[in-house]
Amino acid sequence: MEKQPLVFDKKTTSRITGPSQCDLDLAQSYNLPGILRDYKGPEITGGHDINDSYKDITFGPTKRPDIQYNDVIYKKT
Repeated sequence: MEKQPLVFDKKTTSRITGPSQCDLDLAQSYNLPGILRDYKGPEITGGHDINDSYKDITFGPTKRPDIQYNDVIYKKT
């Protein structure tokens, strides 16, 4: 399930960051790692900056290391 920014929502709107129960269940049922990019912090609220800092979160039964995956993909040489 895709997580959405709350940039244009009311300030009273919020959501917890990280994988949803659906994400966790899917990774578990297929015995796969999950990798999710989401905003830092335990939750975000409506009106936040779309460019807020993010984190890469790994989960699931075959979890991968917690790293910033863009750093690996776009590593400068």
